[in-house]
Amino acid sequence: QNQAKQAADAEAARKERAQTDGFFREGTALFLDITHNKYSALAVQEGNLNDTENYLLLLRSSSTKIKEFSNCCPHSGTSNLWTYTQGNFRCNNHGNTYSTGTGNFVACNSGRRSGNLKQYPTELDRDMLYVDLS
Repeated sequence: QNQAKQAADAEAARKERAQTDGFFREGTALFLDITHNKYSALAVQEGNLNDTENYLLLLRSSSTKIKEFSNCCPHSGTSNLWTYTQGNFRCNNHGNTYSTGTGNFVACNSGRRSGNLKQYPTELDRDMLYVDLS
């Protein structure tokens, strides 16, 4: 019971820190409150958004999983012109499409026109999403 209270207190403290902006950082850790209006697109399956403040593309892949990807286009470094369709993000700057799979990651601004976007490890705990940016 004590552990449950500690966990609830920790979540409440994180939600309070994220109250204004919807997120906060601690070193290489990023915490997002997915109930914040800024992240409302993530409430549904396949919901996605371009979080330009944190340079991330977010994708709700299931009720318990949200994936995070670099929003830097591997071809030209563009970070604000993305659309998502059928498992791929398309950079609307030059029309290149990048997958959300694992492996074969392509580096930001490398000139590559295909491959998988860099993905960051995440953990969803109730309403808080933890992203490891290291």
